Amino acid sequence: MKNKLFRPSALSGTGIRIHFLGAARSVTGSFHLFEYQDRGKTIRFFVDVGSIQEGDKAPSPKSRLIKGLKAKDISFGIISHDHNDHTGDLAWLRNEGFSGPVYCTEATKDLMDLTLLDGGHIQEERAREENEALRALGKKKSARVQPRYTQADAVQVLKQVRGVKFRQRFSPAKNITIEFLFSSHLLGAAQVIMWIGYGERRRKIAFSGDIGRPGMSCLQDMALVEDADVIICESTYGDKLHPKRSRLEALAEVINRAYALAKKAPKSEGAGKILIPVFAIGRAQALLYDLNWLITRGLIPNMQVALDSPLALKATEVYRKHVADFPKEDRVRAKKGDLFRTPRFVESMKKSQSLKLCKPAKEPEIILSSSGMANGGRVIEHLKVLLKSKHNTVVFVGHQAEGTNGSTLTLGAENITLDDEAVRIRACVELMEDYSGHGDYEDIMNWLVGFKKKKASKIFLVHGEEAPATALKTRIEETLKVPVVIPTMRSCYELA
Repeated sequence: MKNKLFRPSALSGTGIRIHFLGAARSVTGSFHLFEYQDRGKTIRFFVDVGSIQEGDKAPSPKSRLIKGLKAKDISFGIISHDHNDHTGDLAWLRNEGFSGPVYCTEATKDLMDLTLLDGGHIQEERAREENEALRALGKKKSARVQPRYTQADAVQVLKQVRGVKFRQRFSPAKNITIEFLFSSHLLGAAQVIMWIGYGERRRKIAFSGDIGRPGMSCLQDMALVEDADVIICESTYGDKLHPKRSRLEALAEVINRAYALAKKAPKSEGAGKILIPVFAIGRAQALLYDLNWLITRGLIPNMQVALDSPLALKATEVYRKHVADFPKEDRVRAKKGDLFRTPRFVESMKKSQSLKLCKPAKEPEIILSSSGMANGGRVIEHLKVLLKSKHNTVVFVGHQAEGTNGSTLTLGAENITLDDEAVRIRACVELMEDYSGHGDYEDIMNWLVGFKKKKASKIFLVHGEEAPATALKTRIEETLKVPVVIPTMRSCYELA
C-alpha cells in the first residue's frame, strides 16, 4: 500500500493504519506510527521513537516522517522501554514540533530522566569533538556539526512524559485504550496492548516490545496475552537459542577461575583483577544482584566489588525505588537487605575514584564499568591497564556486536588499539552471553503460543535483521498457521 497520510473519508473497514518507520528488517530505530480515523477526524500516535545506530543504512532523523506529515500532527506517543533504539529520537521529534504527551511505565519514566540527559551530553560532546577536527582541517563554519539533541532539549521533552502503572488501562484519546504488561527485558520494559476503535470496528493490537528471558534477576517473566486481532512482535533472535544452563552457576565458575588466576600474581605486580564491562542500565544491576547472591552464599570469594559508572549508580537507585515491579521472591529478599550492594561494595562516581581503581591492589577485586561492548566510557582506561597482565581477566557477559572492541577481544585478538594506544593482550578474556536481554526464538514462540483465546489475523515481525526474521516467520506459520509479514522500511498496512 502506498505510504501516505489518511485524508477524510479515505478509509473503509477499521480506519486503522500502521506505518513502519524504523526497526523494519533492522534492530535499531524502532518507530511505528499509527493512524486512526473516525468520523472525518484522524488521530496519530507513535509507539517508540528510537535513534538509528551508527552503521545502519537507514534514513537520517529528519527524513523519517511520512511525506506530508508534520511532527505537530502527532497527538501522543508511547514508549515501550528505555533503550536508545526505542527512545533516542524523542527529543528530536519534539524539536520538529511534536508537543503531545508521551506515555510509558513509571520505571521507564524514571530511567528516561537519566538517559535522555546523558544522551544529550554525549551528543554535545561528539559534536564538539567533530567540530574541533573540522576546525583543524580549516573547514568553513557552515560545515559545523550540530548535536542531534542537547541536554536542554532533553529537559524540555521530559516534561511531556507521563508515567503509568503496569496493568492500569488508560485512554489517551477517544476510542483508544492502552495497557502496559511486563516484557522481562529491562526494568519498566513493557508490552503495549492497544484497543483501537469501537463496536465491530474495534481491534486489539498486541505489541511485544523487546521480549526478555525468563528467570532474570529483578524482572517479572513475560506476561502472557490471551487474545489479539493483530500482533507486532520483535524478532532479534528469531533464529537463535541461548545456552540452557544455570546463569548463576556459569558466573560462579568464571569468577572462581578468574580469582584463582588473580591470586597467582606476584606481590610486586599487585593482585590480579576481574573486569566486567557492563551497560549502565539493566546489565549492571543484574550483575550486582547475582554477585551479591553468590558472595552471601559463599559460592564465590567475598572480594571487593566496585561499580565504576555514574549513570549505573543513578540507575541502581531507580531499581531500588521500583522493587514493587520485581518478582515476589525478590520483593521478599529486598525487605531483608539491599539486593545490589555486596558485602564489600565500592561506588565510583568521580573520575578520581575511577583512576584509583586502575592502580595495583593487595587482593583480587571485581570492577564493573561501562560500556558493555567496551566501545567507550570508563572501561577503556581499565582495559588499557588490565589487558597487559596475564593475571587479570576481562569477562564479557552479553553479545558483542561486530566491529566493537568487545568483539575484537572475544574473537582472540593479540593486540588492540584503544584511544590511539596500541595494547598487547595478555589478560584472559571470557565470554558468557547469559546476560543477553533478548529472548531466543523459543521465548518468542512461548509468548505467541499463549494467544489461545482468539487467533490473530496477522503477525508483523519487527526489530530483527532479515535472516532471523525470516526464520521466525517460517516457524510461526508452520506452528500457528497465522500469516506473517516482515515489513520493509516505510511500508504501511491498513488493518482489516
